Amino acid sequence: MPSEAFLRERLRLRHRANRFRGFSGFVGADLLTVASIFPLLMHEPVEIREASPEINCYAHAAGVSQWMQCDCGNSFWPEGVTRSVRWQAYAEAFQALGFRIAAQPVAGRETVALYADKFGICSHAARHLNGHRWESKLGANPWVLTGHSLQSFECRYGQVSCYLQRKSA
Repeated sequence: MPSEAFLRERLRLRHRANRFRGFSGFVGADLLTVASIFPLLMHEPVEIREASPEINCYAHAAGVSQWMQCDCGNSFWPEGVTRSVRWQAYAEAFQALGFRIAAQPVAGRETVALYADKFGICSHAARHLNGHRWESKLGANPWVLTGHSLQSFECRYGQVSCYLQRKSA
């Protein structure tokens, strides 16, 4: 199993590469721009809506109002949960917020899917809407994608590592 230092360095390099690919900072995003990064979105009924750049995908999925990331010292992270880039640490963070690990999405429950790459680095969180449709906040960009499938993000974020659920408010 790779060390935490190795995983953090991979994450740092991935963030740097994303900046060079133009992934960070789409200001006037349109579906063609987004689909150039997530090609499967061209075949899905996706909508783009504005959102606060003050939160990321994890905060959006968890319903918290501030940036949520383990490797950023001034961001929100639940007390008592180890800060790690591994998806298991993010699952623990969501559990500290009232979520429980689940086998699959269930109607009437708030559900989150955590993605991880082949090294186990947590790469994204998506919030379930209904049926096979999901919603995602993409980093510091000022918008949210609504109506995508989980598969449409696998080319970028890896596989879904787990589902988490809590009772809907």
